[in-house]
Formats: sequence, structure tokens, C-alpha cells
Amino acid sequence: MSSTSLPKDQPCGHRRWTANACKSAKWRRRWWRAAAPRRPSSLADLIEIETAKAGLDVLMQRTQEKRTSRNHGVAYMLLNVARHWVKADDRTIQTLTLFCKNLAPKKDGMTRKNKERLRQFDDPRQLNMLLDLPETMMREACATAEPTVLEARVAQLAIAVEILLMAPLRIGNIAALEIGRTLFLNGTKSGHIVIAGTEVKNDYDIEFPLPQVTLRMIDTYLKRFHPLLAPAGSTMLFPSLDGGHKRSTVLSHQLQQCIGRRCGIKMHAHLFRHLAGKIYLEAFPGAYGVIKILLGHKNIDTTIRTYCGTEHAAVYRRYDEFLEARRGVGRQKTPIAHNGRRVR
Repeated sequence: MSSTSLPKDQPCGHRRWTANACKSAKWRRRWWRAAAPRRPSSLADLIEIETAKAGLDVLMQRTQEKRTSRNHGVAYMLLNVARHWVKADDRTIQTLTLFCKNLAPKKDGMTRKNKERLRQFDDPRQLNMLLDLPETMMREACATAEPTVLEARVAQLAIAVEILLMAPLRIGNIAALEIGRTLFLNGTKSGHIVIAGTEVKNDYDIEFPLPQVTLRMIDTYLKRFHPLLAPAGSTMLFPSLDGGHKRSTVLSHQLQQCIGRRCGIKMHAHLFRHLAGKIYLEAFPGAYGVIKILLGHKNIDTTIRTYCGTEHAAVYRRYDEFLEARRGVGRQKTPIAHNGRRVR
């Protein structure tokens, strides 16, 4: 593949042509010029160490050697291609993994945008609206005696919100839940989400027990609505038409649209994890060890760096309450007359 095969600097389809698009096209051409000596013509060629390094060097030049999430995402994409499509050798996998590690941007806690979105829940009415949403949606879906695919989709999103609230996993793990493999149910009596460490970000095995209210909702969904959405024999909790599971990006987008439309809340799927940290730490300030386990962090420093500050208001309130209770302890209050003089 040569630079001549790259898109030209022309508008295409519905995309508006802007100066940024021109700039992006210029850097794409630089990428391929850097890789041109090896003339990659397949995925196997693309993930060769020298070719991948040359392309990543171009991206680093573009960002003036700054480690950005975009550059890291490209490196991670190359690693996934090598691992899952090309089935590359161990040396290539290890080298590309090292590239990913070296390009990973430094994280200094929660992003400003996520902090702003969490402030929506300083209003208890907003929080209560979200907490009640799964039951409200499921009741709405069940109101029809003969449900259609439309009601089934409402019920499906109700289940997704309920699980994200009760078991704040990453959306990729939620979307891939499979009955009998990662989701184990014993009717409405007991149920667990069990995910092997090889399927999660931090390589830690995860096991979430599900409460009775969640189990009842899942039972209703599986009996009344799941058959309307899933091909025959599908064991995926969130099935797609091809028999696999719904893509995490699709499910995340549907959740974002649903919550925004019904609650007026700007919320993406990953924010459920941040919300779990916020509301628990507000109730129990400093309980970072609990949040570490709940969110599956490998290191408690990650938990503290991300969530330190979300409970500040609760800490200040508790301190004020303590100080008010402490005032006057150990000394007798002397009543004061209406003229302002102490009564003897």
C-alpha cells in the first residue's frame, strides 16, 4: 500500500470538509510515507515491528512527543490486530505491548468532563430518577399484554441500567454477558456475574452477587422479552441478530440516548462506575478500600487518585456536625437575659 492509495483532500459523502480534516489527511500520508519502504499490503505487514514503530513515530511528531489517548489508541489497535487477527508471534506481541505502555497518557485522576457530569447528582432528585429508572422502564414494558420488539428493547435497556447500578462493570463486560458462562442464575433465588481475569482490564477475577430485585427483573426479561430479540438458542443476555452479543459501543450509545431522553441526564456507560464511587464515598468518606474492590482496581492508588475529592462536601458536612456537637462540651452554658447580660 502506497501513499497514492490514501484518500485525497476532497469532501466525501456527508462529512463536512474542514481545515482539521485536511490536516488529518496530511498526517495520514506522512504515516504511510514512513511505512513506505516496507510497502505494507496486509494486516500482517502493518503490525511488523519496524512498520508499526515508523507509523507511531509520525503520530508522536504530530503531538510534539506528547502521549495522548489518541496515539495510545492507535498503538492498542495495532496490538489487537496482531493478537486476534494476525496471530503474531510472542516477540511481536511483547514489542507492541511495550509500545502501548510507552504511549499510555499519564492519568491524574478523573477528567474534568466526568467531574462536571457527576455534579448532576448533587441534586438528589436527579439521583433518585436514575435509581428508579430500571423499575419504571420495566413496568412500562410489562404494561402491554402482547409485547412487541419495541417493548422488548425498553426492557433490555432497563436490565442494562439495573446491572450497571448494581454491578458497576465496564460496558464491554456487560454487553458480553452470557447465561451459563458469565451470568449464573438460579431463578429468582440467587444469581452471580462471574468474569475471568483474562476478560477484564486488570486481570482480576470478578464475582458480583445480584440482589433479589435485579434477579426478578432479569427473570421477567428472559421469559417475556428476550425471545423477541434473540435468535433461537441464543444465550447472550444482550443478543444481536447474528447470534452474538450486542456491541458495547451500540449498547453504550443506546443507554446514553435513553437516559438523556427519560431523565435529562448526560451520562455515558462508564460514568456508572464513577457514580458508584461518588455515592458510596459520600456516605462513607475515606472508604477507598471498598471502592477498590467494587470497581476491581489493581492498585488502591488508582482509586484514591480518581475519587479523592468526590466526598469532600460530605466530609465538610460531617465535620460541621461534629463541631456543633462538640461546642459546649465540658462547660456549662450560662443563660443570657434579654438585655444581653449574663444571668447570675
